[in-house]
This record gives sequence, C-alpha cells and structure tokens, in this order.
Amino acid sequence: MPRELVILSPTRPDVVALITAGAVVDDQLGMRTMFNGGVWQVCQVSAERDDPVLSVNQPFVATSLDEVRRLVPGTHRLEVPLWWLEALAPWGELEALAPWGELGAPGVRIAHELAAQLGGTCVERGG
Repeated sequence: MPRELVILSPTRPDVVALITAGAVVDDQLGMRTMFNGGVWQVCQVSAERDDPVLSVNQPFVATSLDEVRRLVPGTHRLEVPLWWLEALAPWGELEALAPWGELGAPGVRIAHELAAQLGGTCVERGG
C-alpha cells in the first residue's frame, strides 16, 4: 500500500519543478513518464533496477475551498485558485526489506520539497 500525498499550490506544478525537487533529495534519481504523460515517476536508476520513488499524477485546478477543506483538513489558510497534485510514494511488499517507513521516505521528502518550491503545502494522507 503506498503513501498518499496531496500537494496544494498556488503555482502550477510542472516536470521541471519535480526534477529539481528530486535532485535536492538525491541527484542520482531518474525520471520517466507513464500513461502517455499522465503520470510522472521519479525513479532510482541502476543497472539492475528502476524502482519508482514517487509517482505524480497530472495537476488540476481546485476551485472550491470548501471541497479542498473537506478533503484535506487543516488547509484553512489556502486561497483559490489552487493547484491540486496527487502523488504516491511506495510503501508495500518491499517494506519488509527496510525499517518501518524508510522505503517511502525519499518520495515523501521529494513531495515536501516540491511543495516548498511551489509555495504550497504537502499533506500525507496514507499511512
């Protein structure tokens, strides 16, 4: 089961911001797209593996603060228009190979870094 993250930002997220946030956390990460560009993935890249660290869906504009507040409690200081970005950091079968929570930590750090770069906030919804 992955960690679910929501990034809320007044600035439209783009792939350049995601690559920059990934490089802050680990400059050896790679990037790929899936589903005809519908999902961006930051990945660990090596000869043996290309495990995803963070999967990010395309952003959309949230125009109702009431709905944002209902779905993401604690976001009362935000104003619209607001970009809504959903992301997943791995947290599943491989968890047994790493200490509790360690497996998804780089993805969570990237999501928080991305939110900071965009002037937004990141909320962890899963786990």
